Amino acid sequence: MALADPSQPAKAAAEALRAACATAPNLWTGVRFNPYLWPESARGGAWLADDVGTSLADVCAELKLPIGVMAFGGFSPLVPSIEALCARGDVDVVIDHWGFPRAEPGGAPSSALKFDDAAFAELCALGRKHKNLHLKLSAHFRVSSQEAPHSDLQPRFDAAVDAFGADRLMWGSDFPFVQLNGGQKASLEAVRGFSRNLPKAAQDALLGGTARRLFRLP
Repeated sequence: MALADPSQPAKAAAEALRAACATAPNLWTGVRFNPYLWPESARGGAWLADDVGTSLADVCAELKLPIGVMAFGGFSPLVPSIEALCARGDVDVVIDHWGFPRAEPGGAPSSALKFDDAAFAELCALGRKHKNLHLKLSAHFRVSSQEAPHSDLQPRFDAAVDAFGADRLMWGSDFPFVQLNGGQKASLEAVRGFSRNLPKAAQDALLGGTARRLFRLP
């Protein structure tokens, strides 16, 4: 993914993103909106959809590039932003790492961190409402209080399937950080375990089909 720079005025930010994507038009699969690259003074309400964010999202829609959002500071503060971006209807939005639904989103992985069920419920509610919202099931170790296979995430996985459907969920590797926390194989096997009772078509979507379609991969 390309990384949007929201530190510039709206027009300049959009032109910079368009120019960056033009350097390798077949390379970029999406555009990352890092909420905490926005000036601190701008972080309130639907700040990812302010004048700068709207201009950046216009470019994403024009180039058919999904917007990826990493909720480093927790999902709840971003609900108005995600609502506004999805309500446009002309661009797909992807939330990373289960939405970072835990008590201290920025803290180090720990079994003492509690899963933020209220934030996850907000995410699932948006998933039911907006068919252009997708969820990446990645970095299980960041939201689970257990070691692999992270069995405590099973009911949350079931809730995500109910809210999004398998065709808007995707496994993500979280490479290279996953290498320090059980490795890619353990992460992949966890999702295979979560989805063991789903139809094969749903499993195929989770484990590659959704990503291939959304990111226009071969």
